[in-house]
Amino acid sequence: MNAQEFKALYGPKLLPLVAKIWFGSVERQKLWEMLAAHQRYNLALKRSLELYRERLIQRNSPLELVMDEVIAAYQDGQDLDEAFSSFIPPEEAMLLRAGSQTDLSRALELCVDMIKARRSIMSSLVSALAYPLLLLVMFCGMLWVLAFMVFPELRLLGEPSQWGMAARILFGSAEFIASPWGALLAALLLLGVVTSMLSLPLWTGSLRLKAEKYAPWSIYRLLNGATWMMSVATLMRAGMKFIFILDDMLELEQMSPWLRERVQRIRQVYQHGDRLASALKAAGMNFPSPEVIEDLLAYEELPSFYDNFYNIAREWLETSQKEITRKAGALNAALICGIGLLLCGVALATSSLQQSINIGGL
Repeated sequence: MNAQEFKALYGPKLLPLVAKIWFGSVERQKLWEMLAAHQRYNLALKRSLELYRERLIQRNSPLELVMDEVIAAYQDGQDLDEAFSSFIPPEEAMLLRAGSQTDLSRALELCVDMIKARRSIMSSLVSALAYPLLLLVMFCGMLWVLAFMVFPELRLLGEPSQWGMAARILFGSAEFIASPWGALLAALLLLGVVTSMLSLPLWTGSLRLKAEKYAPWSIYRLLNGATWMMSVATLMRAGMKFIFILDDMLELEQMSPWLRERVQRIRQVYQHGDRLASALKAAGMNFPSPEVIEDLLAYEELPSFYDNFYNIAREWLETSQKEITRKAGALNAALICGIGLLLCGVALATSSLQQSINIGGL
């Protein structure tokens, strides 16, 4: 099915879904880089969009449908940010809006910088958590094998009450795991993990602030605080004032309740005349993070603070990546210790069973 057949069959309602699947960060980066280069050489924006659509047609990409809508909207008099608003992240649309009034080429380059920054921190998060998750799966798999495959067979050798201490302890643990109580505990743990993940963008209030001292909420604040600060710094570099950035963010329907609570509080404080870092401190939300707020308060005394804010945000983004890696390293160590203890328990239990067999206890 080609793009036009898809459009005829499903209509424009699925275009946002098409954009979500095929117009990801990699594809957007290519488009913004192409448009920025064309703008530097004064090529008409409409012609640039048409050239991009022609490339999509040659690739038989469903994104051709998205570009049809964008070009039609642009021809109807909408600005570039309005034409793309349904298909790109709101922060990039805000950058394009600022650039349409000043320097569009520079705004497009800043969109590329923002995409790279987000990809960088997400890559750090994924790479940092991949190994701990693998270890966790291995740990759970070993417990399952022991509970349902190993000890049921060993029980055929004799009564567990005649085994050595280490074997009896490990057997008791395996028996609990295989029991309904063990299944209930596993279900509760799984429910706790799912609830924690769902609470990350939704949970607000004073208890959430206390919970952010611990993982996974501390990691979530670190990740989103770094990307939020980078977005703000990029928008300010494009010429937007901080208070207008906050106002535009609060108008975004897709903003999570957790982030909205923090931006609203910062906006309330900032409108009373506080400076940027002072407003972050006075908001009392420890957002983007307590450490970066203290640093910003020190930097705010410098006359070049706002000129260097983008560089400060970039440096903190790199610091956040290292912090995520450090936290994941602690989780690695805990899981490795757990697997090591389990293997030691199996070895001790095997030795205990062997001794029981040798002395005729079984």
